[in-house]
Amino acid sequence: MKYNLQLLKENELECNWKTIYVGRKLGLISHSLVTNFAIDIVKNDENTENELILELTWDLDEEDADKILEILINQLYNLPMNEGSFEWNMEMRKWRYCILMDIIKNMNSKEDVYESIEEIFSKFKYPKDMRHFFTQISDKNFYSMESEDDIIRNMKEIIYKFLETDKLQ
Repeated sequence: MKYNLQLLKENELECNWKTIYVGRKLGLISHSLVTNFAIDIVKNDENTENELILELTWDLDEEDADKILEILINQLYNLPMNEGSFEWNMEMRKWRYCILMDIIKNMNSKEDVYESIEEIFSKFKYPKDMRHFFTQISDKNFYSMESEDDIIRNMKEIIYKFLETDKLQ
């Protein structure tokens, strides 16, 4: 599933080029969203003279947009945006928070929740800090004898608890 920047706005989280970069690398956003973000930057700041940002406003193919985005990140931040770096983890956690909040908002059935969490666990490359959380959700889905409503309520509690713990790290 592809996401949009509205998730970040709804959760009052800042979106910058690092956020866009990590979202692309994780396969969370489309390359056309990169183009739209660049267009918004140019519209809101007529003095934008960064050639890379201007180039991203064109309808580039996915590969070219990703290459330019990577060069732009290096140019703007001069920081290692490698998977596992502090900067990477901060942006990744923004996306994860927003996606989990979206799951809570749109919970319909325990199977939907489980499948959504499973997809996130996979997209984020099975992070160690999510393993216990994923096991708890899985156990609720497959082994609970509670009613469907109770299972969903308990899954929400598990997600909130994970998000609270994640926020403290």
